[in-house]
Amino acid sequence: MDPLDIIDAARPAETTVSLCLRGDLVAEFELLEEALAAEKSKPRDDSLAGGGAMRELAEKIEALREEMATFIVTFRLRAMPRLYYRKLTDDHPPRIDADGSVHIDDARLQVNNETFFGPLIRACLVEPKIDAPRLTKLLDETLSDRQYEQLADAALLVNRGTVSVPKSLLASAVLENSEGA
Repeated sequence: MDPLDIIDAARPAETTVSLCLRGDLVAEFELLEEALAAEKSKPRDDSLAGGGAMRELAEKIEALREEMATFIVTFRLRAMPRLYYRKLTDDHPPRIDADGSVHIDDARLQVNNETFFGPLIRACLVEPKIDAPRLTKLLDETLSDRQYEQLADAALLVNRGTVSVPKSLLASAVLENSEGA
């Protein structure tokens, strides 16, 4: 392919992050898991004695997993143009401690970690389309710290990471196995 055609077809890097937005169901899941483990560890004279209770708990767990899956939202993030990204980093300089050194939390990326990631996520988020008040509520009130970090890490990586042709180990294994069939 002609390099100029490739340049003309170039698009910014994108990535996705899928998050279950019903974190409250995790506690219920954990309780069911504990109950299943407790039921499994009970001594039994007959190997089938606890099977009914264990099966019922396992079915509840799977039903809950299916319910949780309906509350997964996939967020698509797109890299910002380089100059816009640089402006954003300039707008959020690292904090300087009293001794004149860069604050330890800001040293690695050379940005203010307290103020940078919210605007970064907002600038990179392309799907789903979320109005500003709803996005603010999601980022500031709904997401756990870890979920927020997942979005922030993805937004950072889509802007700062490399873009290469990925290899799918799963696809390779499927193709390899189907060739022998």
